[in-house]
Amino acid sequence: MRLSQLARRFDPLSYLFGAWEYAMMKLLVAKLFMAQIPWTGKSCRPVKWAVPIELPGVGNLHRVDENLYRSEQPTRKGMINLKEIFGIKTVINLRAFHSDADKVRGTGLLSEELSIKTWHIEDEDVVRVLKHIRNKENGPFLIHCQYGADRTGLMSAMYRIVEQGWSKDEAIEEMVGGGYGLHPNWANTNKYIRNVEPKEMIAVSK
Repeated sequence: MRLSQLARRFDPLSYLFGAWEYAMMKLLVAKLFMAQIPWTGKSCRPVKWAVPIELPGVGNLHRVDENLYRSEQPTRKGMINLKEIFGIKTVINLRAFHSDADKVRGTGLLSEELSIKTWHIEDEDVVRVLKHIRNKENGPFLIHCQYGADRTGLMSAMYRIVEQGWSKDEAIEEMVGGGYGLHPNWANTNKYIRNVEPKEMIAVSK
């Protein structure tokens, strides 16, 4: 006797549904049950970290705050979804050798292309990003690079430090441990944050 047949002998509800409907119902019940159980383990995501979002055409999408989102390279459909669903007004492209022109054309989105090199981050790069984000009449903003991890991670960390008053340790912890896919080859991003002077950055980015 198959296991599924044996299970039906002890579960009267199984006779009211077909095999597929019965399996889906049990899966739904299990998910609803698990949703009621708060996770208290060490892997629990801190509330103040960026919130993961699922959106077609936009991978690695997270909400940093009400004015800033971060992601990997969106598709054209993703650009449209960002505007229509989340009200994004401006897309800041951090990639050095890729343009968003074809993807944003006709969408009504503003596009800023800053051409930032992962291997050589400069203060001027960070200042340009922060100045754009401070212009809130053009927000909400999306910042992205190719994978939404390295350049995007560094700029998000600097936003946390300069605009939100986070410590360097807090910003680096989110950048590295937030599940964004930060590549270990780009250790210079961590080093840059460690060496930067937040007060000076605040002064020059105003």
